[in-house]
Amino acid sequence: MAEELYTQAVREAIHELLRTIRSGLDREDGPAPYPPGIGGPRSGGVGRPRGTNPSQQDIDFWMGYSAGYYAQLERGAARRPTEDYLRRLATVMRLTNDEFVALCQFALSRRPGRPLHPEEGLSVMAEWVPIVESMPGIAYLQDRAFNTIAGSPAWKDVFPGAPPENCMAWMLFSDEAREYTLIDWEAWALPIIATVVSKWADHPDDETLAGIYQQILRDPLTRPLLQRALRRARPHPAAARHRMRHARLGEGVLTVFSAELAGSPGAWLVACRFYPEGEPVPPPRRVSSPFGPACQDAA
Repeated sequence: MAEELYTQAVREAIHELLRTIRSGLDREDGPAPYPPGIGGPRSGGVGRPRGTNPSQQDIDFWMGYSAGYYAQLERGAARRPTEDYLRRLATVMRLTNDEFVALCQFALSRRPGRPLHPEEGLSVMAEWVPIVESMPGIAYLQDRAFNTIAGSPAWKDVFPGAPPENCMAWMLFSDEAREYTLIDWEAWALPIIATVVSKWADHPDDETLAGIYQQILRDPLTRPLLQRALRRARPHPAAARHRMRHARLGEGVLTVFSAELAGSPGAWLVACRFYPEGEPVPPPRRVSSPFGPACQDAA
C-alpha cells in the first residue's frame, strides 16, 4: 500500500512539474519551427494563434519523437526515461537546473550525473555575498573552479597577506601556504589534488580547472604527488581537519566543513573553525533534528 501511494505521488509530481512548465511556454518560441502553413503535428494542419501554450504533441515534434511519448511521461505513465532524454527535454522546455534536478529525482529516483547548463556553478545569487561577509566565523564562498566569491572578516584574518583569489591554487602553489600557513603541507595537498582532478573531470572545458591541473603537472612539488593522490586520497571530504598556522592566533587545528549551494551546483559554502594550540579539538560527530521523531509521531 505504501509503495502504491509513493508511486502515485511520484506520478502526480511529474505531472504537476511538467504541466506547469509547459503552461508557461509559448508555442511560437519552440526550437523547431513548423513549415509555413502547416502549423505543427495536429489534425487539419492549422496552427494555434501566437500566445498559446505548446501541446504535448508539440513537445514530441520538438524532441523528434513520435506523438504520444511525452504525453505518457507527463501523465507519469511512461517507462523510466533515460537521463539523456530528460536532459534534451529540459533544454527544449527551458527548465532551470533546479527543475531538471527535480525531474530526474522524480523520474529516475536520483540526481542527474552533471548540471544542465555548462555555466552552472560559476555564479551564485547576489544575496549570498552580504550573508557570508557578515558571518562571525571563518567562512567563504567559492565557485565550481574554487575562485573566491566572498569571505567573512574572520576568513580574511587567517592569511598573513591578502586573501587568495583561488583557495585551491593558493594552497597548492603559494610559497606562503607551503612554507608558513599549512603545517605538513603534503597532508593538505594530497586530497586537494584529488579534488581538483575530480572537479576537472566533471568540467573538462573549464579553463580555470584545466589551468590548475596543468600547473600540478608542471610544479616540481605537486607533480610527484599526483599518482599518490589519485590512488590513495579521496577528494576533500565534507568535513576535514588539518594543522595550520593562523596569521593572528598562531598554530592550531582547522576544521573545514562545506556544503553545495542549491541553485548553483558546484559552488560551495565553506565554513571553518580554528582551534589554537592547546585547545581541545572535539571528535567528529553528527547531529539530527530534535523535531524529526515528533514529526513522525504527528504523521
